[in-house]
Amino acid sequence: MEVVNCIKEYYPYNVEVAAMLASKLAESSTSIILDDPFTADVASTGGPSSLTTLVSPLYLISAGATVPKVGVPGRPAGGIDSLAQISGYKVLLTLKEVSETLATSKYAHFLADGNFVPLDGRMFRLRQQHEAQNIPTLVAASLLSKKIAVDIKYVGLDVRVAPYGNFGDDWTTATKNAELFLNTANKLSIKAFPVLTNANYPYQPYIGRTEALVALEEIFSDSANQWLRRHLNICKTIALTCVPDLKREAVVKTTLKDLRVCFEQNLIAQGTTAQEYYNTVQITRNKHFREIRAWQDGFIYYPIYEIRNAMVRWQDKYKSELVPFPDPVGLVLRKYPGEWVRKGEVIATIRVPEDNIDLALEHFSQLIAKTIAYPMGSEFEGVIGNG
Repeated sequence: MEVVNCIKEYYPYNVEVAAMLASKLAESSTSIILDDPFTADVASTGGPSSLTTLVSPLYLISAGATVPKVGVPGRPAGGIDSLAQISGYKVLLTLKEVSETLATSKYAHFLADGNFVPLDGRMFRLRQQHEAQNIPTLVAASLLSKKIAVDIKYVGLDVRVAPYGNFGDDWTTATKNAELFLNTANKLSIKAFPVLTNANYPYQPYIGRTEALVALEEIFSDSANQWLRRHLNICKTIALTCVPDLKREAVVKTTLKDLRVCFEQNLIAQGTTAQEYYNTVQITRNKHFREIRAWQDGFIYYPIYEIRNAMVRWQDKYKSELVPFPDPVGLVLRKYPGEWVRKGEVIATIRVPEDNIDLALEHFSQLIAKTIAYPMGSEFEGVIGNG
């Protein structure tokens, strides 16, 4: 706690401190040394609805990379806690299991806990408790400690820029923080490639832990709508940024079938099956029969930070030692941000817990069923005059 508060107060933006802390956090871990010059991963600074930490690594694997990925749970939906929804998927791995998984599928995705970077896991919880999640030095150290521990040589970083962002609430601040990350990585002999993305609006329409798995299936089966396809292109672009020049053609040529093969090989390597994944996807789809409709004519606006907070509160209601990654609610957005709708049009479907149907439905309807009088979206924002 003292370290967190000291850095928060005195060294919030410091390359040397970030590099030193990253190394110390990594020393608390069982370390992996890989005899492979092309180890890579894509990390993120946190924020709801993006799939980059699930999809971009598949492009890296298809291009020949070995991807040992140490993750922390997302709020409301990160990569590791989404995969944990698949029955049998092992999120806690021993060193031996990581080695075996990488040998089988070239991809291992596991929690920063137990054997791997346990001190970072504890520090992450302290950052949450002491409102230090957005301190640049701590963010950079945390991200890079996990890369050091598993011998990552190339890392892409999805810097999700929004007022609630952990690494900058505007493009100027986020750019400065991305430079901190880049310079810290250089000190640690890691080749880093940060990319800024706009997190003010949902990246894609599937929001929730199992909804992320549904989104993957839409991608793999070439059934994604235009919104999801655009996000897939972001995932591919971020993968392209963090590979050596000679590997980029392999990323470009990666097909949706290639992505599925890489994903399913990892499922098997980490203790589950493709059928268990399909079962989870189908169960989630079947639960999306309740609709949220627009309360009046107007432009669609999704307050993504409020949606995130609401989902986290619902998850916390159901969290326990036996259920560390609960998934009681999920949304599938049916209209694009800024799109004009008529009163009564379906704008989303919602998956809700059977013991709290009415309360959850009302909660999320209050957030997204109210349209606004001017368009706001990722490509445009209306301007209100004062006359």
